Amino acid sequence: MVNVGPDDRIDADAEGSPLRDGVALLGGEPRARHVYTRPGAADDVLATWREVLGERAWVMSREEAIKDGLFGPVGSPVSDAVAARIGDVVAACVGTWAVICTKGRAAGVLAGGHARLADPGRAARPAAGPRRPVTPPVLGRLGYPRITAL
Repeated sequence: MVNVGPDDRIDADAEGSPLRDGVALLGGEPRARHVYTRPGAADDVLATWREVLGERAWVMSREEAIKDGLFGPVGSPVSDAVAARIGDVVAACVGTWAVICTKGRAAGVLAGGHARLADPGRAARPAAGPRRPVTPPVLGRLGYPRITAL
């Protein structure tokens, strides 16, 4: 879980935001967006998302995402049925960044998001050091068990 603070949220629905230009549907979740484009708009949408998000996300085409191993080991085939479900553009946020949608969606107000991608070439593993409690205090008072980070 990554804490996505208010300053780390990029609102695709903000007034004047170009992130909806040429977009038919915005899918996925705030830290891993699948952008489904209108016919013929994929290249323009890819360029816009790369420009707007810059270093805050890895923005790639569907083909680049598959080739680079986001949907299975590098070099392994992805079926046509699976590829058709992947957005024309994929944006994987780095750090604590997230692309939210505030019009009619609860996800825009959540404080957390799924964790980031592991560094290439190494498996994700627990951090070294002592375990620390991660159960929010209010849940503890409501009788939920104490959860600790690995």
